[in-house]
Amino acid sequence: MKNKPTALLASTDRGVLLADQLRQELEDSVVFSTRPGGPAGTHAITSIADFLASSFAEYDAFIFIGALGICVRSIAPHVQDKATDPAIVNLDDHGQFVQPVLSGHLGGANELARRLARVLGAQAIITTASDLQEIWALDTLAGQFNWQAVPSQPLNQVISLFVNNAKTALLLDVQDAGTRWLEKTRPPFVDVFYDRDEIAWDQYRLALAVTYRPLVAPVPVLAFYAPVLHLGMGCSRDIEADLLEASVRTQLAEHQLAIEAVKSVNSIDIKHDEVAFLALAERLGVPLLTYPADVLNAQTTPNPSEVVLSKLGVPSVGEAAAQVASGNGRLLLEKQKTTVASGKKHTLAVALDAAAERRHDVYLLECHHRQARAGAARRALPARYAGSYSL
Repeated sequence: MKNKPTALLASTDRGVLLADQLRQELEDSVVFSTRPGGPAGTHAITSIADFLASSFAEYDAFIFIGALGICVRSIAPHVQDKATDPAIVNLDDHGQFVQPVLSGHLGGANELARRLARVLGAQAIITTASDLQEIWALDTLAGQFNWQAVPSQPLNQVISLFVNNAKTALLLDVQDAGTRWLEKTRPPFVDVFYDRDEIAWDQYRLALAVTYRPLVAPVPVLAFYAPVLHLGMGCSRDIEADLLEASVRTQLAEHQLAIEAVKSVNSIDIKHDEVAFLALAERLGVPLLTYPADVLNAQTTPNPSEVVLSKLGVPSVGEAAAQVASGNGRLLLEKQKTTVASGKKHTLAVALDAAAERRHDVYLLECHHRQARAGAARRALPARYAGSYSL
């Protein structure tokens, strides 16, 4: 989130007047100049180099007004990487041309340049390949749609394949505003899939996925994890936070569920102050939500417990809480009981957010549960009948 001001740097008298005009259009912006005088609100600096040495990390964006060479030489000692560098934009002091110089996508310099061009009636000079081709800017999609991006190799290599129109498989395991936009704006070299088993990998050089499950493929993968998984949990009082987190991470990995896709941690209301739950939610950057017994009791769960009912007045905590949070009566992961190294215990269940669920996922999940129930029933039958049991 951008929460620092924008600095306008002018080194000519004409540039100072132009900077003051832009300051009035840009919220939370400040004008700095090496020229004496200037309109009210202009801050005098002795040199651009000294100013940047002390202030480069203090602003979200720098707008240089003057020669492009001055801009480039001034910022060169301070440039680090695209994930943290501020947006840098340069324009001539006649206000005719506006050019992003640094952090065009992640820093927002491209959009800032377009905005300045609209204000001035100028020409924005955009040179990034994805913008020129009007295809997706892969390095901004996650921020745009509240996903977490996890590339299988350096992101620049993935982007290089994409902007060079490498044949790409797009897997959509979930649906949200972002996936609907991708479907509508799909470039011609991208094919959309809703089932990973249908992808013929020998036909593709790159894979993109909006998902909640890791995608292993013989080509580079850029996974966008959407926040769609709701964890339902119960635990022994005062279970150790580090042990609980490690256990949750292990179990999610074992069941091919991405921890980056977790949207909430959920339990019964008496656990609202459970330190380990609070710590887990904080570390994952999600809320801890708790529910009263009557809300949990309204759920029908696959693994109710008489022991839990006798102690807490509900037959299910983890499974019921996951169902309530997700609005989904189907569980991706039914209750798992785990004892951590200290001897304390916890349960974990996982549900997929109902709004994100695709019908294909429902079918696969129902097949999985039918097979599991059939296996349990088969094991319960006498040996002479087990071989002939069917759904």
